Amino acid sequence: MVLGKRCDIPALLGIADVFAFPTEYREGVPRVLLEAGLAGLPIVASRMPGCTDVVQDGWNGHLVAPRDPDALANRIVDLLADRQRAVNMGSRSVDLVKERFALSGVVDQYSDLYRDVLAARSHGSPAPSYLAHRLSNSRMGESR
Repeated sequence: MVLGKRCDIPALLGIADVFAFPTEYREGVPRVLLEAGLAGLPIVASRMPGCTDVVQDGWNGHLVAPRDPDALANRIVDLLADRQRAVNMGSRSVDLVKERFALSGVVDQYSDLYRDVLAARSHGSPAPSYLAHRLSNSRMGESR
């Protein structure tokens, strides 16, 4: 079902039992996953960059292979069949999003990154390769 532009997303998330996000796109951290996590929902999403930053498989939801509707459906049904497990995962989603994606923490991480890049440049290190190395070892949004 395509709902179009809505102004009542928090209310819609509030009546949901599970949030499903099948995708095959590399789109950074999908904002909708942060919204679903803060709404206390367990999340079933495709195992794609960005999604894997928000969903820890088996902890606050499940990750499935992209373009695998059977795996997606099975994980949704698993959560609907075990309501207590779904509630526990949803609670963990709230904690994970608040911990990893709080504005103050993300600002600190960007500040650290910029500081490190500027320091590398002032010491003659080529910033682009340093930046690539830094980003490959530490994703934005992760706990410090």
